[in-house]
Amino acid sequence: MKYRMSFNERVCFLSRSYLKSLLIMAILAMFFGCGGSSSSGDDTETGSEQERSVTAYINQPSDSFTNRYNMDATYSNGEKRSVSYLHKEVFSQVESIPEKYAYSGPILGPYILKTETEDGLLSGYDYMSALNTVIISDNLDVFKRITDRTVTGSEDPDAVVVGDTYNFSEESTLFDSDTGSESGQELTSAVFTAEEIETVTTEAGIFDALRISCEWDSTRTLRGVTDTVQISGDMWIAVDTCIFVKTSNNAYRTFNLYGLTAIISMEAELIEYSIDTSQASSIIHQNESSAYTLNIDRIIKTFSEVKRSAETSL
Repeated sequence: MKYRMSFNERVCFLSRSYLKSLLIMAILAMFFGCGGSSSSGDDTETGSEQERSVTAYINQPSDSFTNRYNMDATYSNGEKRSVSYLHKEVFSQVESIPEKYAYSGPILGPYILKTETEDGLLSGYDYMSALNTVIISDNLDVFKRITDRTVTGSEDPDAVVVGDTYNFSEESTLFDSDTGSESGQELTSAVFTAEEIETVTTEAGIFDALRISCEWDSTRTLRGVTDTVQISGDMWIAVDTCIFVKTSNNAYRTFNLYGLTAIISMEAELIEYSIDTSQASSIIHQNESSAYTLNIDRIIKTFSEVKRSAETSL
C-alpha cells in the first residue's frame, strides 16, 4: 500500500523543496551574474602590494561532500516540525546532458554531474561544464536551465574585498522535472556582504573561514500558485580550499496553497569531504596592508548549493 503523507508532512516537504532551491539559486545566480564559471585572473595592486593570481577551486569528478542539516519550522496554524538529515554531493563525469532538459546552448561536453542525496535518497542533479558553470539544476520537482534565466547585479570584480557588499537579481523560468514543460517563474534579489575571517570547528575539522552574510527575497509562481520567501543569515567558506564549512539562516515562507506561513531556522555544517587538493586554491589572499580579498565565484556557488539543500528539507 502506498504511504500517504499527512497534511503537515506535505507542507513540510514543500517548505524543504522551496528553501533548498532558493539557496542553490542564490549562488548560481551570482555565478552567472559575475561571469559564469569559477575563474582566474591577474589582480594587480598598487603601492607595496604585489601582483597575484586569484583563482577558485574547480570541482573534480572524484569530489564528494557530506553536510549535516538541522531545520525547525513553526507554522501559522501552531504546528511545528523538525528535520535532521545528511546531505551528500558526489561529482562524476558524463558525456552528455539528458534530452529531457532540451539544452541547446554552446557549452559542449564532457560535463560534470553533481548527484545529491539526503539520508541516502536521491534529491537532485546539477549538470555543469568542466569549469563548473551550472547548465541544468534539477531538484526532482522542477529544473532551471542556463539559457532561460536573466541575471543582473554588481559588476564582476577581480576579487571580493572583506567589508564590501554585492547584489544581484534574477528571473528564471521553471520547468517540470518529469515532463520538461514550462511550469512557472521565479524572481529573486539578494545582497551579500563579506564580513570577516573566523575560526570555525565542525566534524570535518578546524577551518579559517570567511563569514558571508546574506539577505534574500524570492517570489515563485509554480503551477498557478505564488509564494514568497525571505532568508537572512550567514555562511562560512574555508579560505584555503574554498569549500563550504557552515551556515546559519532564518527564513519566512508562505504556503498559499494551504493558507499558511512558516518561520524556519536552519543550521548546517560540513562533516566530511574528499577533494583533489592539487586543484585547491585559496580564495582569500592577505596583502601587506592586511586586507583580505577573495574570489566571488566561489562564494556564489557555495551559497547556491546550501540554498537548494535547505529548500527540500521541510
